[in-house]
Amino acid sequence: MGGSVMRGELDPVLPSRELWPSIIRLMVMDPGACSTRKKRDQRVRSTFGLKQGDVALLFTNRSFLSAWKEEADVRSGSVAHVPIAAKVSRLEQMQELLERVPDERVDLKLKILRLAREETEDQQPAQHVHMHGHINSPPPAADYEEWQRQNRQMEG
Repeated sequence: MGGSVMRGELDPVLPSRELWPSIIRLMVMDPGACSTRKKRDQRVRSTFGLKQGDVALLFTNRSFLSAWKEEADVRSGSVAHVPIAAKVSRLEQMQELLERVPDERVDLKLKILRLAREETEDQQPAQHVHMHGHINSPPPAADYEEWQRQNRQMEG
């Protein structure tokens, strides 16, 4: 006779709605890892610590599937029409996802950061302006000996 197991322990549980945006972003940003149902389910389970039945239940939920389609539509178009409040929320969700992605997945982390940059529409890298501390700074030294002479000159 096998041991009795309470039915509730085996029943799948729909993941929290708070996780949905992060799960969706993972699938949208890493389509290669989610190209098949098996790969997708494995990626979601390992990243978010879910059980197989929970993931299967999630992908049968109409609300979740609708949110997934909406996110894919936003990704395929411009994010210019997305309200600022939604962008802030999306950036917070991307940060949460970034923290959940294992360090070995550098490629995915870079995709998330690139997406966050696109989300803020900041396409221009910051320009760094170098300011010298002293007005009478000598020009850059050509070699080590000249550098030492310049240092002695500045100190004395």
